[in-house]
Amino acid sequence: MDDIRIGFGAFCGTEHVGHVAKVVVDASDTHVTELVVDRGLLHGAKVIPLAQVEDVRDSEVHLTLDREQFQGANGFADQQYQYPDHNWPAPPGFLSTDVLLDVTAYGAGPSSGLGGLPEDLALAPPDPRPNLLRPIVREGTPVRAVDGEKVGEIASISFHPDDGRLVSVVMKWGFLEHERSEIPAEWIADLDDKGLSLNVRSEQARRHRP
Repeated sequence: MDDIRIGFGAFCGTEHVGHVAKVVVDASDTHVTELVVDRGLLHGAKVIPLAQVEDVRDSEVHLTLDREQFQGANGFADQQYQYPDHNWPAPPGFLSTDVLLDVTAYGAGPSSGLGGLPEDLALAPPDPRPNLLRPIVREGTPVRAVDGEKVGEIASISFHPDDGRLVSVVMKWGFLEHERSEIPAEWIADLDDKGLSLNVRSEQARRHRP
């Protein structure tokens, strides 16, 4: 399975179910143990053991699972993983930013002091993102309608702890930004380093604001 790469599509039979967003590696010898298959901002991600990969061909990762089994796979629980230091030697074909370490596998969860990890492994500083699969989002990140017009700013954002799917976004606007309302999930098109993009025009977004 050495030919798996970030961005490859993941398939259950002929059905596309997501793409490979990250790989989880064993910190003791850097071999890949699991794939993080991202299903998109509103659907979160699943963690798939490498043993459940049937074949890799034509930039596609074919799983042994059917759709129901895939849906029942473990979700991407953000607090379970951490990036290695950027100087850490990632497996061939990957960057250190492509790789996550399952710190709980070493008895090194968030409250344990990471004592079970290999002694020579340096971890990256704590990541400021509310979810490791998503861009950095802070209060004040712009919200733009499909026509490119800014209609507000993010007041708060939350992701589900079990699989990283987006749960809610509250937008703020107006004088001193005191006005706030939750954005309907079906309006959300994308989230990147430039902000949150909606799939509705600015007129519709403004009508939604109370």
